[in-house]
Amino acid sequence: MVEIYRGCDRAVSSALRVQDSRIPGAGMGLFAAEELPEYVVIGQYSGEVKDYARFGEKVQRLGHNHLHPFYLKPGLLVDPTDEEGALHPASLSMAFTNEAPPGERYNLLALYAQPCADQDPAVYFCTRERVPKGSELFVCYGYDHPREYPWADPDIDLDTHQRQQICQRHPHLSPEFPPKDPLVQRPQDVVEEVVRKEPVESHFEVGTDAWRTDFSDVVLDAPVYETDSE
Repeated sequence: MVEIYRGCDRAVSSALRVQDSRIPGAGMGLFAAEELPEYVVIGQYSGEVKDYARFGEKVQRLGHNHLHPFYLKPGLLVDPTDEEGALHPASLSMAFTNEAPPGERYNLLALYAQPCADQDPAVYFCTRERVPKGSELFVCYGYDHPREYPWADPDIDLDTHQRQQICQRHPHLSPEFPPKDPLVQRPQDVVEEVVRKEPVESHFEVGTDAWRTDFSDVVLDAPVYETDSE
């Protein structure tokens, strides 16, 4: 279980607050209501875990895609908004955290939880340094997707180093960002069913319509299973 720093729980909410962001045009932001130590987890990027198809249905219904989804793994994301696409300040959602504008520092890091067979994947935000009271919290949401706004370039090497240090303190988190996609194992029973060991002669006369539509003598290649991403 990932330990959340005291006062960051929604029921307590003494360490965090949501208010107008200091970034012009950014809407609301998440702030430190008290000084936060370095390397503490301030919250999970919570919401409803959805595949891309379900999320796409919501986007079509609402007519916009400003829903702050966070990537979990190929084909899966977490949607933090309600059915009407709204975020509520009282939730202290990590989705209120903005990316740092040019000239500002990222004082948070996003880390994924270690994969667990019986649970959905999850992502958490953690401080990377001491955060003074009253500071707006900034996190980099990813390194390779396009932005429609100016943002501060992250230091990927420093991020990697600090994620490793954070995971020494929080072993339930993973230093990989984004996490590596597990290889899809080839199900042996499916392979044995589909792949024929020896060719079987067709018992229809060559050249007839029955012969043309009979594939009993065809040897199929073994299927190749790959990961969802390159």
